[in-house]
Amino acid sequence: MKLRQTERFLFAGVPDGTFAILGQSGTATKRRVTNAMTVTVAAEGPPAEVELRLQPVTRVRGRVTSLRGAVAGALVSVQSEATRFYTRVTTDLEGAFETEVPEAARGVTLTVMAPGHALRAFEAPVDGSDLVLHVPSDGGTVRLLGMDTPNASLQQDGKRLWGGDLLSWSRSHGGAVVPGAALELPAVSPGLYRACAGSRCVEQTLAPGAAIELDFR
Repeated sequence: MKLRQTERFLFAGVPDGTFAILGQSGTATKRRVTNAMTVTVAAEGPPAEVELRLQPVTRVRGRVTSLRGAVAGALVSVQSEATRFYTRVTTDLEGAFETEVPEAARGVTLTVMAPGHALRAFEAPVDGSDLVLHVPSDGGTVRLLGMDTPNASLQQDGKRLWGGDLLSWSRSHGGAVVPGAALELPAVSPGLYRACAGSRCVEQTLAPGAAIELDFR
């Protein structure tokens, strides 16, 4: 759908469900994008409304590696809390990836979800440098209780993990999922895990092959 710089739009006939909406503008050499907005559509109730703001972009690129070498087919999520931006990209046969983020995002959190490896989060500046993200092969299991607690969040070694990434990782690895109550995360990287709900936080260190339990309640 093509729009002028400031214009309203409407999608008709959309089925019930949850969708991500984003916009882009410009040429291959000078582009602007919006943050991705999640919208839930229901047959009953008013139409969902979102506001998309175009922002200049810059590139983030790098490689995912492990002790076995380049990691192909890894899913890398890139998020910036400062600009409310989120996207995903998959590594190629050489383990390389490249994507775009808003220029205003001075730093990003990258979460690598690679088959046969442990889920690992990284932080990196947005300065045009090539990134090397090294993921471990062995991990452990984190069990989260009280997932329906308002403002619940989980950090791995101080890096926030995105809820959508955790849910898809759990399901793809056969983890137990009890909607709104509990979530099991198999094969996640060893390290310090911190779960917070409001001002209350609990933390534990996960060792390779071990399991820990964190309660948001």
